[in-house]
Order: sequence, then C-alpha cells, then structure tokens
Amino acid sequence: ECGAPGTGTPIYPTDDGVFNGDKNQENVSKLNILLAAYGITDGRHTVFVRAQNTQGVWGACGFDVFEVDLLPPEIVRNVTFGLPQLVCGLNPTLSVEFCDTQSPINQAEYFLDGNWSILPNGAGLYMSATDGNFDELCEFTNATINLSTLDDGKHCVKFHAKDLAGNWGKMTFIDEICFIVDRTPPTTIKTVGEPKIVCEESPEQGVTECWYVNQSTEISMESQDFIPEDGYYSNDVATLYRVRYKYDFNDSWGPWGVWTPYTGPFSFPEDSMHEVEYYSYDSCMNNETSQFEIDIVDTKYPITTKTVGEPKVACAQDDPNECDWYITQHTPIDLRCVDQQPHP
Repeated sequence: ECGAPGTGTPIYPTDDGVFNGDKNQENVSKLNILLAAYGITDGRHTVFVRAQNTQGVWGACGFDVFEVDLLPPEIVRNVTFGLPQLVCGLNPTLSVEFCDTQSPINQAEYFLDGNWSILPNGAGLYMSATDGNFDELCEFTNATINLSTLDDGKHCVKFHAKDLAGNWGKMTFIDEICFIVDRTPPTTIKTVGEPKIVCEESPEQGVTECWYVNQSTEISMESQDFIPEDGYYSNDVATLYRVRYKYDFNDSWGPWGVWTPYTGPFSFPEDSMHEVEYYSYDSCMNNETSQFEIDIVDTKYPITTKTVGEPKVACAQDDPNECDWYITQHTPIDLRCVDQQPHP
C-alpha cells in the first residue's frame, strides 16, 4: 500500500529531471531501486506510485509487481569428462548440467588452468547449450577442449554459468577436473649381454646395432615413458619385438615372426643371423619408432691347419725331444685358420 502522501521516494521526469508545472502528463523514472539501501531482497516485490498536481492534490495509488533474482546458478550436476581422465592427445568433451532456481541459464563457460581466484566472469571459454538454446532453469552444456596449445602433463578446468538476471555462479567450491595429456611415445633401452663382439660394419641398412654373440648371450629391453616436468604421464608401458633370420650373409631373409610381448631376457638357440625389430608403447598408444638390431649367433670354433715345408725330417716316436719335425732356419711353416659354416 501507498504510505502517507509525501513520505515515499521522489521520482523525477525522464526528459529534463524537474517538474515545471507545464505538462498534463510526465514520464518519470527512478534508477537503482533494487539497491540494498531500499531494502530490496531476492524474491517478489510490489512498487507503489502516485503523483501530486500543481494544486497540491495527490492522485490515486497505483502499483506494479516485479520479481528480483539475486541468486546465481548454484546447482552443478551430471559432470562427465570421458573417464578415465587420461585424454592422451584427443580433444576431450566436457559436459555439465547447470541449474538455477529462479531464472533460466543464459551462459556457461570454463577456465583452463590458471589462478581461479582472479579469473573474471565472462572471460572463460564458451560452453554451448546441448539443445542449441539457453532457455531453461536446468541446462545441459558441453565444450570440446582444444589440446593443441597444451604441453604434455596435467591440466585442470573449472566452470560456472550465468542466469538470465546476470548472476554468475561461484567457482570457489566447485571441484576442478584434471586430466593428463600424453602425446609422446616411450623409448626402449636394449642391452646385449656377454659374450659379444661388435660387428665391424652393419650388414643391413637401417640397423642401429650389430653384434656377434653366442647361444648363451641374453638380450634384455627396458621401456621408459617420457616424463614431463610436472611428473604426470600415462606410464604403463610395454614392449613388442619380432625376429627374422637367415643362416649366412648371402642368404635371403626369412619371413618375420609374430610380434611378441617382451617379458624378460631372451637368447637365440641356433647359429644363424637374427634381425630383431622392437618398439615400446604406452597407455595412450603412443608408439615408438621401430628400432632394428642384428645378432649373429656363432658358436662353432675355427679349424686351424699347419703345413711344415722343406727341408724337414720327421722325429722318431721315441725321440727324447718329443718333437714332430727337425727343420732348418729356412723351413717355411704355414698356418691357416678357417671358420666353420654358417659364419666363416
């Protein structure tokens, strides 16, 4: 109800701000009537107005009803992020449902990394209404996070929404969602045990190492994933290898064997040339570029022949010198060493 005449809050003409008594009709307005100084709180309110003419007579009391929404969207639910939160190198989709109790959701945004306490409202990255329009008290929203500018490692997002009345939701007590970006493949460190002798030159192009070994020489592998500065990565690495072989240098390679998961050191039980292809991968299926090594297994000793030239005289079986030949300073002695197949 209107109070006693003259006890209300003055309002003035919108054109020149003063009543000059020269008009039968005036358009009036009052700014900031929602300020706390007027006792306006969240909810439904009524404003009463009346006017006085130049004769000092007050008119009838008129009124209008309006509702005030000072409460931001506070209900956040149905948050999905494609768990587990190891996103590897694929742009993940963030989905969130925001709800307000009074005004429809009008906008939603998310922030990627940064100091949450100083990020201004409206400066985040846009989230779309799933149904195409922001017009409901509860609105499903989504956004695709672009990873192209992010380094490998841990990253976090926070999000909030604004209602039609312009109230932004709080972010302080909304849990951040963190995810790990991993686009870097692991590396494999291979060790060839003893005995071994390095080849003077590799018999195949593209082969990083070549060794002469025997059937007891063990070959071991260790895979190591790339570790970013913040220490967050997919880890969980594995190594695969396969082998093909031929008996001698001039032979053609046989077909590749099947890919075998590496579980521990191995050796080759037969004399032949082996080519090993191997690589490691991680949980994000980041595959290392294949590496190649040749291991030549040779367990057959060489055969040595000796020829004693002339002049020479064979020693008797009971010769006290226990010798084979009597020779002179001019007698030639020829030694020849021949390695046995398959690797002469």
